[in-house]
Amino acid sequence: MSFTDETYLLDMSLRGSGEASSYRDAVREYSVDFVVMDYEDNREVIGTARLHTLNTLMCRDPLVQLDAISGELVSLGHTVMYTAEEKLEEVSAFAQTYVFVDSFELLENYRGKGYGPYLLAQCLAAFFDTYDVAVLKAYPFFGFEMEKDVLKDTKRKISKAWMSIGFKKIRGDVYAADILAMAEKAPKMKEPRIPIPAAV
Repeated sequence: MSFTDETYLLDMSLRGSGEASSYRDAVREYSVDFVVMDYEDNREVIGTARLHTLNTLMCRDPLVQLDAISGELVSLGHTVMYTAEEKLEEVSAFAQTYVFVDSFELLENYRGKGYGPYLLAQCLAAFFDTYDVAVLKAYPFFGFEMEKDVLKDTKRKISKAWMSIGFKKIRGDVYAADILAMAEKAPKMKEPRIPIPAAV
């Protein structure tokens, strides 16, 4: 990534638990900070993500591994591996290792401007040499408090954003993407330009 005198540099800090070495390490957690920097190397975190990876080759029962983390991960895992496996084959013919997007959030000022899909694609591309498929719940944070028409429009916009970087609908609000294909696409994506605040 690069920046000019009119923009911040977008950067990413990925922290994880290291290489898996046993059945107990079949599931690992990663925390991600999305950062902007100015020329004086001042940094601001504009978003965060939490990911869980699963290597089904390292465990007898993947759902038991996921259940140790959260019920939400079990639901996602069950959907992609058992109830919608035919749909998953349309995404990746070889799906044995997964990256589950547990959470993804940007500061309000950076939402709705294309930063989300760009940053998530760059993040997931970092896993291409080890993992096959990325999985997320397209709109996990919206519920009954929104009017029906507003909720429907919001879901449509979010789904469109994730589909723009390669995610396909598997079932309900569960989407999956081929990580290798995303890794090939990510370097060619147009980098969002973030104006420097007047105070800088």
